[in-house]
Amino acid sequence: MDRKKDMLVYEGHKGYLVYQRDREDVLDGLPAVARPAVVGKTEGRYGEPPVAFALQSPTNRRDWA
Repeated sequence: MDRKKDMLVYEGHKGYLVYQRDREDVLDGLPAVARPAVVGKTEGRYGEPPVAFALQSPTNRRDWA
């Protein structure tokens, strides 16, 4: 899937440039995470802070029932 943008401008603390793919690679390395996606949430004051979404890995799932 293609992205609309490859980089987010997050001005919350010092004006960071955030690459979604870098964050997704970190999340993808966690055993409990499957198919992570990072997007920017548009906020007037802070620019686009990153927000992550992910599915729980079926191989590392805990049954809570």
